[in-house]
Amino acid sequence: MSGSTRPDAQILELERDLPTTAEDVRVLWELRGAHIDDALVHANRLLAPGWTLDRAASQPLFEGCRPFTL
Repeated sequence: MSGSTRPDAQILELERDLPTTAEDVRVLWELRGAHIDDALVHANRLLAPGWTLDRAASQPLFEGCRPFTL
């Protein structure tokens, strides 16, 4: 890590700094135009097994705790 304090020293140069291959670039361009018919179907796969809205609503909240502030 260099000790440079130049503002442009922190800028990421994509062509130089990201380890990508020509195949990576090809796939990214291919996926860029992809359309997902029902994105929620795919998003639902991210839920924990057995998760339901009713079960989530029954979980305790942070009532009685001090408000969080920055």
